Amino acid sequence: TNKEESEQPMVDLIFVVKDAKQWHEDNLQQNPHHYAWLCSTRGSTFCSNLQRHYGASVFFHAFIPLVGKNRLLKYGVVQKEDLLQDLQQWKYLYLAGRLHKPTVTIRQDDQIMESQQDSNLPSALAASLLLQEDVHPPPPTTTATTTTNTTIPVEELYLKIANLSYAGDIRMQA
Repeated sequence: TNKEESEQPMVDLIFVVKDAKQWHEDNLQQNPHHYAWLCSTRGSTFCSNLQRHYGASVFFHAFIPLVGKNRLLKYGVVQKEDLLQDLQQWKYLYLAGRLHKPTVTIRQDDQIMESQQDSNLPSALAASLLLQEDVHPPPPTTTATTTTNTTIPVEELYLKIANLSYAGDIRMQA
């Protein structure tokens, strides 16, 4: 990537698929230029194994130009069972952490997935409250109150929730 590419606005998408190998097989036929040389030459089995057995079970394609737009696309592919495991157990806290932040679901027709996504946010709130280090006196405006009658500024709580996802981002690991 060059400097111009990295400064363009980027749309970030996650595709949840039933079968990663089949998805990569189809995508390699339709969009071989989205893949790095190694993956495009080794095929869908290699891509699927790389995705599912290394890292956080998601395979990203970045810096894909959107035709007719002055923006780029980054899309990740995750097999449904791997995302469910991350949502239920925070195995990697990578995609589950991304879903702590505001997102838009384009199509949701799966009750189990919807239920797990719905429980992910209260879990993030509970973890953030448990990880809260300081107890503050009640500020004069909007606050979140814990059951021990201590208060946390809402902005601080939002930051704590947002920062949970960085625990699952290997780029942020020391």
